[in-house]
Amino acid sequence: MRCSTMIAALPLRLLLIVGLAASGVAAATDQDVPAMMQKYGCNLCHSDRETMAGPSWVEVAEAFRGKPRAEATLVAVVKKGVHGSGPWPMPPLPEVPDAEAKQIVRYILQQKP
Repeated sequence: MRCSTMIAALPLRLLLIVGLAASGVAAATDQDVPAMMQKYGCNLCHSDRETMAGPSWVEVAEAFRGKPRAEATLVAVVKKGVHGSGPWPMPPLPEVPDAEAKQIVRYILQQKP
């Protein structure tokens, strides 16, 4: 293969590689969100549908549905903690990387009643 042909094909190959890598990462991370939630102890106070020490994920999703800054607000709650209306405050979890906090929040916001 001539050098000029290889260079011309490079953007297409790069696009294909990046696209395949991104689709694999997205699929894997969506499946890993419940494991992340367990890793950071979210399940100790929250569950999908049952109110425990904290609200259920469905309740959180309903409370923030349609709010323009829902994701940013909830990421801040994960990182900094909050004392909501319940008897126990949510502790800050600064060790959760921003990217994982966003994935967790997106997962929560997708919950349906």
